[in-house]
Amino acid sequence: VVINPKTNIVESEWSTLPASGPHGLAIDSSAGHLFIAGHNGKLIEINLKTGKVISQVMIAPGTDQISFDLTSQIIYCASQGYISAVKETSTGMQAIGNTPTPQHAHTLAVDSFRHEVWISYADKEHSYLQKFARTHETSGAK
Repeated sequence: VVINPKTNIVESEWSTLPASGPHGLAIDSSAGHLFIAGHNGKLIEINLKTGKVISQVMIAPGTDQISFDLTSQIIYCASQGYISAVKETSTGMQAIGNTPTPQHAHTLAVDSFRHEVWISYADKEHSYLQKFARTHETSGAK
């Protein structure tokens, strides 16, 4: 739903399909794009002016949170047991791959300065914080 913050009036409604059960949202304000992760394993990129889907890729299903690293143009998606990494390019998104994580790690944050991804998770006795770092540059940068 697009709401005008000055009037609090709903101006438009956009579908998130093919990303069903949307959970994670991230914005690339410089490009005017919105990324939406569906619980069904689809990540879509929407034009913020038109509401049209620009591109879509497959990610690990069950995504809860996503975060966008503006400097590397990578979207990280935390799901049940994986972090999916997706590169935003001038021609659409490109899936980089899935990195295994502990099964219940679905909360993440990105440090764009150091290009690190942090996840948090817990078991019955302890809470954990784990860092992931990129190991190589990806092609297709904007």
